[in-house]
Amino acid sequence: MMRKCTRIFVDRVWNRQGKSTLSRYTKLGSNHNVTSNIVRCESSASDHTSIEACSQNSYTIKNNIMTLVKSKNKREKGKLILLEGKRLIADAILSGFPLQMVFFSRLSDLKNLNLPSFGVQVYKLPYKTLSLWSDVSTSPGIVGIMKIPPVDKKMPGPEDLPLTILCDNIREPGNLGTILRTAAAVGCHQVLLTKGCVDLWSPKVLRSGAGSHFRLRIHKDVTPENYYKYIDEDSSIFLADNNVDIEKEEESLDNSSESDSESENESKIDSSEHDIDNSEPISQMNYDCISLVPYYSVNYTSQSSIVLVIGGETEGLSNFSYSLAYNRSGMRLNVPLSNNVNSLNTGTALGIIAFEIKRQFLSKQQIYKQDLKQSINKDKMTSVLVLIL
Repeated sequence: MMRKCTRIFVDRVWNRQGKSTLSRYTKLGSNHNVTSNIVRCESSASDHTSIEACSQNSYTIKNNIMTLVKSKNKREKGKLILLEGKRLIADAILSGFPLQMVFFSRLSDLKNLNLPSFGVQVYKLPYKTLSLWSDVSTSPGIVGIMKIPPVDKKMPGPEDLPLTILCDNIREPGNLGTILRTAAAVGCHQVLLTKGCVDLWSPKVLRSGAGSHFRLRIHKDVTPENYYKYIDEDSSIFLADNNVDIEKEEESLDNSSESDSESENESKIDSSEHDIDNSEPISQMNYDCISLVPYYSVNYTSQSSIVLVIGGETEGLSNFSYSLAYNRSGMRLNVPLSNNVNSLNTGTALGIIAFEIKRQFLSKQQIYKQDLKQSINKDKMTSVLVLIL
């Protein structure tokens, strides 16, 4: 298809730190007929990046690309996701996941972004066009498109805690993003999402996660039939539970479900997607038979593998989670609350418990280092005495 565009060459200047910055740009003409739909960033002898300034009415970009990332079904079919904002794009690049396209409105948005010199399709669009595509009230003016990264293949780090976070029916995008951000900050081994959780790659979850998607090992669509692939048999199961009484819990869930009803499409999950049966009353799943203890009273460092289960604010924990804890002799962890507050945000509750786990492991590590240092000093003193004698 023939269309008109303005092509721009942006000179890259390399500073002493090896980072590229944009210094100037030169318009080469405003009426070039371009037969291809895109202009790729290609490395040349002068190390220039080719950028195409596209017409606001270019239906090719809007219909064929942006519509593929605006809904869950189309994201799954196209295997593409949308990264909105400079920080999120930078996190993806830093994590080594390749971008496919970048749409921007101001050249200043590309500064210090360290885009690869080839393999990325870069478009300059009017800010109004990007605002129409944006899900936020004030568009950041830059959008990236990339293939869904294989986060389930990410290798654990040497300093990761032996902690698995199981998200049970987390349907609010902001909550899931906060959980992922907390999980990355605490350094957990992996995150599991039950089937029925909000889409991991929805734009709101990505924004709330603030780049945590690229720093975690994440498995989704976990069910009672396949959970054993991700949870070891000797794992200790802990349920994040702030309610001592079942009736109070059910009342809290009813109240929160009334107040948290939203019209956002991403937070609405079709019940047909659920493999987790939550239709039976919790009392029939031996709720009272699962020990309830304060979160700070458990010695987590004595566990070889820890699974911390966090439920949605409106749905709570499913029967699957209660059954898993009961069969593994797990515990319910209670976070004591004051001033008649009967529940916490899921991300807040997770943060309190997860960082207590991290504190205990760091404390144990510090004690080990001190003991090792004392042992070495003792050996040195013994050697000195032997030499003197």
